[in-house]
Amino acid sequence: NGGWALRSWRPTSLNGRILRNVAVGVLLAGACHAAAAFALYRAGSDWLVHNGLVGQAEDIAERARFDAAGRMYATLDAHMQWGYDAYFQHLRHRVVDAEGRVLLASDGDLHPLHREGGAFEARRDRFHIARDGESMQVVTVPATIEGRRVWIQAARSDRFLALAEEAILPVVVESTLLAGGFALALFASVVWWSVRRAMRPVREASATALAIGPR
Repeated sequence: NGGWALRSWRPTSLNGRILRNVAVGVLLAGACHAAAAFALYRAGSDWLVHNGLVGQAEDIAERARFDAAGRMYATLDAHMQWGYDAYFQHLRHRVVDAEGRVLLASDGDLHPLHREGGAFEARRDRFHIARDGESMQVVTVPATIEGRRVWIQAARSDRFLALAEEAILPVVVESTLLAGGFALALFASVVWWSVRRAMRPVREASATALAIGPR
């Protein structure tokens, strides 16, 4: 019975074998996509946190300028400025020069961010600090603004990050799964239609050959 069942799932036509292989490929691609989304949900939050902080620092670097007196300012968009104003305990940034002087600070504190008991280090780095009772993650990103070398420091509190992860990460994973499933279904439909269209002459030739008799 097992051998008969296995043989019954083996299509004899070329069209059937091609569609079977496509179906297996789509199923494997779907499984890999689901596994990647699950891995993102379980272990990707740290990667998302790091990239988010780096993106925050890069946004500041793009908007920072020097005025005629050599003072730095940043023209942030309304959403960014509102975030730094409303969540000043949870979102902070610094722009530091090569001598360790703070040229710009979101909270007016002219001290660079650094590890506990240490000093500012001008290198790409990520570390934890404690400020006003909040544990914060900080990244330091080098940048060049109008020919001057500076370092952008972006910080977010762990509580703010936990809230963002809880609110955003499940939505991202679910959206990824839905979008991936729709894309795979669309791909499978297009391939199925393309294979049937491409094999039509073969089916017609096969039917003509079957109709040939001894004469």
